Amino acid sequence: MSVAAILKEKGTDVATAPGKTTLAEIAVLLDRRRIGAVVITGPRGAIEGIVSERDIVSAVARSGTDVLNRPVSEVMTRAVRSCGPTDSIYELMNVMTEHRVRHLPVVVDG
Repeated sequence: MSVAAILKEKGTDVATAPGKTTLAEIAVLLDRRRIGAVVITGPRGAIEGIVSERDIVSAVARSGTDVLNRPVSEVMTRAVRSCGPTDSIYELMNVMTEHRVRHLPVVVDG
């Protein structure tokens, strides 16, 4: 099965936010949309990072609740692993296991 087949069922809507968004605002977005991660994008839409529920919990555990007022760019994962629509789920499972990630944005034409 390919990523494209999964997206055909799940849809292609992606939650994005700029790096200046606070962690508290990201937490609200995650809750409102019932998702586990938000792709952080730059002014031209390029992926600059990704932040997940786990990233927020880790930041609060390390720095206390004041971190929720900080920009997501301070906490996000910058080395984003991504995939393409033709990738197989077996390839994705290997990437996710090897790099210990749970979210892989699907990138088409950059």
